[in-house]
Amino acid sequence: GINSNSRIDRPARPDMSTMDNILKKLNAKVDGVNFSINVKGLPQNIFNEPVMIVGADVTHFTRSDQKPSIAAVVATWDRSAAKYISRVKALYPEGERLSVEYIRDMKGVMVSILREFGAKNKRLPAKIIYYRDGVSEGQFEN
Repeated sequence: GINSNSRIDRPARPDMSTMDNILKKLNAKVDGVNFSINVKGLPQNIFNEPVMIVGADVTHFTRSDQKPSIAAVVATWDRSAAKYISRVKALYPEGERLSVEYIRDMKGVMVSILREFGAKNKRLPAKIIYYRDGVSEGQFEN
């Protein structure tokens, strides 16, 4: 016979934070804006002209001379600082070093980003705000 104590399982409720994350990614893929900076009321008028906000970081998978460190640079290109240009590159260690913290050819990376910014905005940014994570004072020379 049929077990009368069994129940029909309902589908699990979706995790709302996962759904939110997926929908934000889909929205960004179709050129939507998920977040923006509200510049009204700021004492500075830095957003009166095109501004690029740049962030850069290097991550290390392992301390190995066989695997590269990975550098990522992102930059905003729109007025609300919600759309990004990105560049990623592998940084292979040289000599005795086990990892690379500085971004080699940062000039080339920024030239590429500035060209894309210029193509999208028909002009270069009037100001660039640059954030760099994970650099100690002794590494500024590089």
